[in-house]
Amino acid sequence: MPHRSFLVPALLGSYLAIGGCSGGSGGDAPGGCVSCAGGASHAGAAADADAASSAGGDRGAGGASGTGGVSAASSGATGSGGSTGSGGTTGAFGMTGSGGAGGTTGAGGTTGGVGGTMATGGAATGGATGGAGGSTSGGARAGWNLVAVDTAKRTYLDYVLVPASGAWAPDTARFPALATWEGQTTYSALRFQPFTPGDVLTSDQIMALLPATRRASHSISITAAPYSASPAPADATSAIQKALDDAAKIATQDAPVDVLVPAGTFDYSAVLRVGANVRLRRFPEDSGGALQATNPSNGAVHLAGDRSGALFLSLNFAATARLAAAQQSGIWVGTDNQGLPFVHDALVVGNDVAQSASAHVFGYAEEGGLWAFNYAHDGYSDAFHHTAGSRYCQVVGNRAQTSSTRGDDLFAFVSYQGDGDIVHHCAAIANWGRDGAARGLSVVGGEFVLFDHNDIDRTKWAGVYLAQENSYKTYGASDVTVSNNTIAHANLGGSHDGLLAYSDAPGESHASATQGSVPNQLQRIAIIGNTISDTAAGTGNGFGIEIRSSVDTGEVTDNVLSGNKPPQLVVNGTHFTTSGNQLH
Repeated sequence: MPHRSFLVPALLGSYLAIGGCSGGSGGDAPGGCVSCAGGASHAGAAADADAASSAGGDRGAGGASGTGGVSAASSGATGSGGSTGSGGTTGAFGMTGSGGAGGTTGAGGTTGGVGGTMATGGAATGGATGGAGGSTSGGARAGWNLVAVDTAKRTYLDYVLVPASGAWAPDTARFPALATWEGQTTYSALRFQPFTPGDVLTSDQIMALLPATRRASHSISITAAPYSASPAPADATSAIQKALDDAAKIATQDAPVDVLVPAGTFDYSAVLRVGANVRLRRFPEDSGGALQATNPSNGAVHLAGDRSGALFLSLNFAATARLAAAQQSGIWVGTDNQGLPFVHDALVVGNDVAQSASAHVFGYAEEGGLWAFNYAHDGYSDAFHHTAGSRYCQVVGNRAQTSSTRGDDLFAFVSYQGDGDIVHHCAAIANWGRDGAARGLSVVGGEFVLFDHNDIDRTKWAGVYLAQENSYKTYGASDVTVSNNTIAHANLGGSHDGLLAYSDAPGESHASATQGSVPNQLQRIAIIGNTISDTAAGTGNGFGIEIRSSVDTGEVTDNVLSGNKPPQLVVNGTHFTTSGNQLH
């Protein structure tokens, strides 16, 4: 189908097309919109140079610890909501949210795995623990919250600022972007959890926010007869897979079955296939067992059926080198062949995925999946990666941490021309990432993608990367919104920027199965309300924001840039407006 009009998740605003980056765009101080980039170094390949030491110590995960707790509010209201993704005028843009997440009240230290430091120094922590406290009024706690919005289609997560009154509802504020894209304008219930990106929620908090992750009424333990899985050093592969297969025979959409991993460490040596309506689950969620892959080249937990799930698992792969196939990832959602049916509505929630050879969590032809509150760390490839036409996906409240010497992108949506379709209508919200060996947030081929309120610090290449790459034969990217993110210490060893947008071959286009002909040129890009600081010089570039001439139509609005290479803001794209940006 033809490209639809651009829609950001809040109010649509009017857009005035202004050729290039000229006087009329105004409003930025100092320096305005200076044209001094646009050249080579579209590099996505590895760099030989070490990271420059120009950044400070770790800024930490943000939010404080505390009891938090979910506040619920129900409503039968038929809210008016926003229009669907096809509405509005082509190229229309609007502001999302209001500024950064800020701090929340509550006491407390941090927990989580400790990663290595990059060349810039500073400790790398796994994030703060617990949701922040706050005042309770009207069903929600004042301050920044994750909200779960139940609709007829699915439950959507969003990150919202609840006022002191405690009164917040999507029909009077805004529906989540993904809900709007899917035409959902009414809701049946709301649940709130105070949150700052990097917070580590307890399993009880997660299950209160997301009732779909609560324990199923029917479960099978891998250690019960006739499965009788033995702990390490025994190989429990057959016992675990038999339990999963038997669960699949009796599970239904209305009555899912949990396969439980009780206390102990269980070795397995082959892909574990999880069928429709079956969830592989650590039990108890905070103290149950761990799964140890003894063959990381064939050790993924494969969510292969609709509504399958990986819940609260502790997975360790002990890989020693990078691999690339789906079966070599940590949790694999979807198929291994574009011609096979999509996997719908999978749940990947509350898992600890350590040291995988391929992507920690990998989505291939997935629709409607929810990846939330996972910790992906110490592996050799991307932390969270969607590809092969995955669509209507939510990536919310996760933590990702690799190192300067291994790993890849932290949160990635990637579309290869060879897969025949483009990733579209996906949102990554309130995630936390540290020490990425490549980019922090990336869309390398994708349409209708939202990055909102994510916190990214210390990446070897760009903090945010929007691109079409010839070397990997990817699609272009369009209708991408990057809003209210905090990006620091990017480009520690590369030739990128805090945020970089470009296309290698903007004059080409390629067919896709669901979105028609997709141009390579990046189009309709909104960069709004982000804080980007201390981008390193690396091996080149180092601006705060760079929009190259291969990008057409967009806005760069109300961003705060500090400590980046002068002039900090470089916009050479055509038909862009810039306003309200602060350069320090």
